[in-house]
Amino acid sequence: MRRALVTGGIMLLGGFAAALEIMVCDATRDALYRLSDPDGSEIITIDEIAVVYDERAGGPKLSTPTALCVRDGVLFMLDGGTLDTVFRLEDLDGDGAFFGEGEAAAFYSPACPGHMLRTPNRLCRRDGVFALADDSTTGARIVLLVDNDGDGTACGAGEVRVFYESAAATAPMAPKDPEALCMPAEGVFLVGDGTDGRVYRMEDLDGDGKARTAEEITVLYAPPDGEPLPRWSCLAPWRDGVLAADRARGRVLLLRDADGDGVVSPAEAAVFCGASPSSPLLVEPRDLWVEPDGGVWIIDNGTNMLYRAADRNGDGDALDPGELLVVLRSGTALSQPLALAVLEGASGDAPALDELSACSGDAAGGDIVVITGSGFTPGTMVFFGDAAAKVHYESPEVLRAVTPPGSGTVGVTAAGLTGLAFLAEAWEYQGRELVVTAIAPREGPAAGGTRVTLSGAGLAAASVWFDGIPAPIVAAADAKLVAVTPPHAPGEVVVLVADGRTEATAAFTYTGGVMFVRGDADADGKLAINDAILILSKLFAGGEVPACLDRADVNDDGAVNIADTVRLLGYLFGGSAPPPPPFPEPGCDPTPDELECPA
Repeated sequence: MRRALVTGGIMLLGGFAAALEIMVCDATRDALYRLSDPDGSEIITIDEIAVVYDERAGGPKLSTPTALCVRDGVLFMLDGGTLDTVFRLEDLDGDGAFFGEGEAAAFYSPACPGHMLRTPNRLCRRDGVFALADDSTTGARIVLLVDNDGDGTACGAGEVRVFYESAAATAPMAPKDPEALCMPAEGVFLVGDGTDGRVYRMEDLDGDGKARTAEEITVLYAPPDGEPLPRWSCLAPWRDGVLAADRARGRVLLLRDADGDGVVSPAEAAVFCGASPSSPLLVEPRDLWVEPDGGVWIIDNGTNMLYRAADRNGDGDALDPGELLVVLRSGTALSQPLALAVLEGASGDAPALDELSACSGDAAGGDIVVITGSGFTPGTMVFFGDAAAKVHYESPEVLRAVTPPGSGTVGVTAAGLTGLAFLAEAWEYQGRELVVTAIAPREGPAAGGTRVTLSGAGLAAASVWFDGIPAPIVAAADAKLVAVTPPHAPGEVVVLVADGRTEATAAFTYTGGVMFVRGDADADGKLAINDAILILSKLFAGGEVPACLDRADVNDDGAVNIADTVRLLGYLFGGSAPPPPPFPEPGCDPTPDELECPA
């Protein structure tokens, strides 16, 4: 039975591998999947996804697999749930999976002498050193593993050591919730903190084997004041900077110290890819994998899809047409993908464009255009200007596209995983351009939910973003569009209206409201037993009153009482439902009440 789940005869590691072989950890199904593209379509379909490790394997049943990396043809997988183990996976029998005897072994586990892991969530490697981010509530740590004796484990003497421990740090600012980790250079560690939104740089400068002091732990990047804090899920070196996946806002930032002062200022941080008028794709990016050519693979837990980003025009981002492509388009094939490892990237010729069957069409889109060229695959995407067209693949030489809405004269791009082709000024839109003349109302509560009417022209096919956050559209016509505001911190924001080619902006002001996480009574960024203790202390022992009582209103009934403690403990330890919004991400109270929550 288990062999029916894999494709026989494919060596994944240490042998022949077909183009495009990617491993993905699924934390809900507690399984490791192989994603491949044997037909070269540049689209991974459900029948090209195979389970290569799950509960039927000879090794331990996975709990929460959260990270992957590769060394010398061997796959290493971190399970940060109840196992707290780094697995060493090797396909010894060549069947393309890890079900066989001895193919799954512990590289480091609680059975090894040394540091006991507690909810490790990130694993990275440079040369022979493996680094683990451990964000336990009892104390954040960075743990290093090295197989010095070559026995395939890091259980020997001196093979595990604690490089960083928050309790021992003397630096005034140091990570307490490490959720992203990478090693851009030997002995240098970058850590993304999931609570304060900073990225820290660590290096052992005094030779004691640890990072503790203010000189050894510095802030590489701090988010601008007044903006929602990022939630880092992954850091990856890229060119002369580092890519940082922000799962809170569905984007990947490029952090680059352009002036060499050791700090990345907000002006030196730019969006590498994410929601934009030309590619509103990412929702919750969880892991990145950078290929030698600079291509970046992204697994997204919000869409359960796989993407490949590439800076094809050298402008330092992947925001332009054809630079962010969807490779796995089924949102049901995976459940909670948290990590990926690319064993073999895409290969082949880039597409080429010859001509279009027409050169103009309606500004509303909908025209059918036959595109001829070469190197086309079923996964080739076509863009008219910045907007993606609906594409039907007919042959390697012929595509049939349905034009998206647009305006003016635009270029046409055909993009595949291995490159793109471009025809300048190849299509002329005929019709009315997008214009925004008014927005009403001009303000609304921070909790969101306000219906905003935009007036103007050419709005029928437009999309709307409030400070980069997509807004649901409930009605759209040429002269009027109605969108619903998403939650946002108080203050004025830019409203972007775009139809794939033309953009217009307006202003909207969010009023009142404070961003918080329900149940996080002590505001430390996590729900834990100490939150219940704080509520009980306030109720029965005359303890300190939480600054924001709304945080302590766990059941959202407008009062703080013993029922809130019961609800919180039930969620933490009894399998009860989670607290009502805002949870688990910070937000404004969607059901305002009389409880105080000062800004």
